[in-house]
Amino acid sequence: MFDERASDERRTQPSRVDDAGNRYEMRRLAGGEQRFEIVKNLLDRDELTRRLAPHATELVHRELRCFWVLEYRVG
Repeated sequence: MFDERASDERRTQPSRVDDAGNRYEMRRLAGGEQRFEIVKNLLDRDELTRRLAPHATELVHRELRCFWVLEYRVG
């Protein structure tokens, strides 16, 4: 699993944050003709581990410059 991580280089601002703390960002299709809103929560190592630990083992988290990668085993 991988996704962006919070970093000083990340410049995308949220379009809104809901009462539950979910962050939303606007995106545009490649052709530019349609805009839509996505949920984009930037989870850190502790939050990812807390959420997945009950369901997975052998969690290995790596932080890259602008992304994180998480490897784990289920089952």
